Amino acid sequence: MKPAKKIGAPIHQTPAATPSTRKATPMTTEAAARIQSANARQNGGQVARDSFAARAQRAAATTTPKKGKA
Repeated sequence: MKPAKKIGAPIHQTPAATPSTRKATPMTTEAAARIQSANARQNGGQVARDSFAARAQRAAATTTPKKGKA
């Protein structure tokens, strides 16, 4: 009887980058505005609350320092 084959990734394969190993680039308000603008143009001026564009705006709001607070 043959031994059962092992299921899984080959040993030589490296795991994909995880959030803890990747260097994050903060979302800027300018980038978020470009994303939201493109999304609004595609959807008749509307941006859904659960869209990536809305998520980008929230991320930019939390990563950008407030004026006068720096």
